[in-house]
Amino acid sequence: LSEEECNDHAGSYKRWYSILKDNTAKMKQRRSVIQSYRVGHFNTTWKIRLQVKPVFEMIWGTKKLLTSVDGIAISMPSETGEADFRSNGDCWMHLDQGVKRRGLHAYQGAVYLEESTDKDYCFRVMDGSHEFHSEFFKAFPYAGEKSRRCEFFKFNEEERTWYENNGCQLVSVPVPKGGIVLWDSRTAHDNIAPLSGRPDTDRWRCVCFVSMTPAIWAGKDDIEFKNKAYADLAMTTHWSSQGQQRHKSEEKCDDLLSIKKLPAASRTKEAKLIMGVDRYDFNDGEPNGPPAPYWM
Repeated sequence: LSEEECNDHAGSYKRWYSILKDNTAKMKQRRSVIQSYRVGHFNTTWKIRLQVKPVFEMIWGTKKLLTSVDGIAISMPSETGEADFRSNGDCWMHLDQGVKRRGLHAYQGAVYLEESTDKDYCFRVMDGSHEFHSEFFKAFPYAGEKSRRCEFFKFNEEERTWYENNGCQLVSVPVPKGGIVLWDSRTAHDNIAPLSGRPDTDRWRCVCFVSMTPAIWAGKDDIEFKNKAYADLAMTTHWSSQGQQRHKSEEKCDDLLSIKKLPAASRTKEAKLIMGVDRYDFNDGEPNGPPAPYWM
């Protein structure tokens, strides 16, 4: 995205966030991530989703994609006292893909409306960890069983050390303003708070999460799920074609903090296609993308 687009989108989120903080005793937010208040259906979120769709088209080799309706991450500068600074040993390393999925099922995406350096609120991965996804669940069977119920799995020190012993070193991933970072959903990853004394003391965290996968992977039930999520203004996890779930953090929202109806950007032809409301023609001679991934 251009600097102007980033400033426009970030400004929209920041204005809303300021109202949210002033009118909410306890915000639904975890480590700066917000997956409620229907934020995934805000007009700004839909604009970003549509703007970055060409990135996923390039990756999957098809324009026929479905989207997640995931959340955002937003945090005021830690220097304001409204957010924490980084502490020694701070780690939230986790997986978002459970044991039932084998191989590549999705690329998760994060669009950065503010620059992020290794001194800011920074994205981190365990380099090469996607190659050890199945082996991890074999080494820790209880983790596999837990991931059958909830695909999010946070590591303890032993589990993180196991990846390190397999050569997966912790790597920070700086992202420029307007950039998008993508990662195989088998990748162990987290985000870490800013360093005290960083150069850019007025820098917010402002990120929009987006993931898209080939529409041809979706079955009848998957499409029905998407249609209902669209009609209900519901938030979903990052899965967009198969095995989708609504976020448990959904709630009835105060009009001041949320929206009551679908915004203009979500009612376009392209938006309806990526939510399965309008259907793609898989027999038009245009690429449909790779075959559906494997499940155990």
